[in-house]
Parts: sequence; structure tokens; C-alpha cells
Amino acid sequence: MRKKNLLRKSINSYKKHFKILGFLLIAGAVLLFLWFIAAKSKLFAIKKIHVLPRELSLVSTEDVARILENRFLGKSFFGREKEFKGVIYTNFPVIKDVRYTISLPNSIAVELQERKPYAYIKTGFQESYYVSDSDGVVLGARENIEDDLPIIYYDKEMLFLGKKISDKKILTALGILKELKEAGLSVLSCTVNEKISVILRESNTEALFSEGWEEILKEKAILLQKIIQKYSIEGRKIKKIDLRFINPIIDFY
Repeated sequence: MRKKNLLRKSINSYKKHFKILGFLLIAGAVLLFLWFIAAKSKLFAIKKIHVLPRELSLVSTEDVARILENRFLGKSFFGREKEFKGVIYTNFPVIKDVRYTISLPNSIAVELQERKPYAYIKTGFQESYYVSDSDGVVLGARENIEDDLPIIYYDKEMLFLGKKISDKKILTALGILKELKEAGLSVLSCTVNEKISVILRESNTEALFSEGWEEILKEKAILLQKIIQKYSIEGRKIKKIDLRFINPIIDFY
């Protein structure tokens, strides 16, 4: 008798689970059908695309809007966010981030964030100075230096617009520039070869670094700032500081 009751309960439990599963499958099919109808409906077709902000320094919002309109006007806005972002990142590598917003019933708003120029990079076999952001993305080329961005000299890779620099030493150099800036030190130039050599703008002091983790670079930058401040108070001018060792080696003028 007990076995029959257990069997009956087991069968009822299976029936209950099958009913739930069947309901979920039907509900999913209905939702998928409704989504398909909505995606094909002209009621949800994109009729207007707004690109913000109106003015950017590295790219024209009109150019971005024109490419997006040619690609997406008249199409449903369902499931388009990834496509929108892909088109923008592919055609405009100077864009770092994209915010995508649907404005019912028929508008899309796209807010762009540009990458910011962080340093010039000069190779020995290319005439132009290439502008890079802090992530190592090349934003463009200039014939002359127009501002106070530091210059990184190195000869490993050909540079071009949109290239993502992969050389570990260059990425380390960019990290060093970031940490020195946060420590309040302005850099004139940085030379990358077997070692990384930085020339500070105000004191003309040369500082030598080696590759390392970000935490170590931060510690070295803070140490460099303290050393320069200490000897500046004493009226002593530093020619070179080698930070590749636990105890820095300091040469004075």
C-alpha cells in the first residue's frame, strides 16, 4: 500500500513539473512571437538618431550620425545596442565609451565619450608624432608638437590611427607617466629601449625605471617625488636617479 502511495505521489510530482515546464515553454514561445512581431513592425522602426555631445575634439558628431543613419534608419530598435556600439568602435577608434538609450517611440540617443590625448609617441622610422591615450590607443598623427604632452621615444612598432599598442614596455611607460602625474611630477620625455628613461620637465632630472606591476610603479613614483622634494629643500640639484634597485642610486650636478 505504501509503495502504491509513493508511486502515486511520484507520478503526481512528475505531472506537476511537466505542467510547469509546458507553461514556461508556451510562455517563452508567445514572448518570442511577440518580440518577432515587434521587431518587424514599423511602429518600432528607428526614425531619428541623436548623437551627443554636439561638439567633440577628435571626431565629428555629424559623421557619426551619418554612418548610423545609413545603417539603422528604418530598422527596428530591438536588439540593436550591440550593433550600434560595434559600428561606432569600428569606424571611430577614438571613441572610448558609448551610452545607448531608446526614446520611445522611434528615437535612439547615443552619447559618446572620447579617448583623451595622453602622450606623443615618436618612432625613429616615422616622421609624424602619434598621439596616444593612456590605454595605448593611437588617436592620430601630428607633424608638430602643439601642447605640453610628454613624448615617448621608441622604435618597435609601426603606428597608425586606431592601433592598440601591445608592446609591454610602452604600456609600462604609459603607466609610469600616469603615476608620476598623480604624484605631481610633470614629464618632458620618456625613452624606451632596454630600460625606461624619464626626463622630468621642471628639474630636467633623469629617472630610470624597469618594468613592474602597477603597485610597484606607484611606489616608485611616490618615492621619486619625495627624493626630489627632499633635495630641492636642501638646494641640491639631481642629475639622475636610478629607481631600478631597492635603494635608488642618485647622481648630483
